[in-house]
Amino acid sequence: MLDTQIDLNDTDTSMPRLIDGKYLCSIDKAEVVASKSVEGNKNLMVIYKLAEDAESTIGSSISPGYQLRRYYALQPSEKNPDWDFKTDIARLIDAAFGTSQGERPEFNADTIAGLHGRQVIVTTKLVEGEMGLQNEVKSVLAVS
Repeated sequence: MLDTQIDLNDTDTSMPRLIDGKYLCSIDKAEVVASKSVEGNKNLMVIYKLAEDAESTIGSSISPGYQLRRYYALQPSEKNPDWDFKTDIARLIDAAFGTSQGERPEFNADTIAGLHGRQVIVTTKLVEGEMGLQNEVKSVLAVS
């Protein structure tokens, strides 16, 4: 039997969240995954890792390695047929490879594999999600 008593009422178990802003990150993982919301659809899942210290929304430090995740649709959206899904993918490729329209590599398995380790600037915004406040990746920019 445990003869210790620990008061856990003031213990914060929430995940740290970044303040809205721009952060230097490296692409840790990029892979094609099945969509969770539309059967048969696929997404490019990209995991970005924070490359430098940052401040959390509660003032504590967030160390390099903190992960941000974004899913990029790989087909048109039924909910928003006027939106061109390729735009976000092209912006990601431009940020990671330093390309622009007319000089981008074809988007394929080799391009996806080539994303690993690339450094980019990730713009985040706090949004309310199913699990409380979460960091959403709003855009990805080239490191200048």
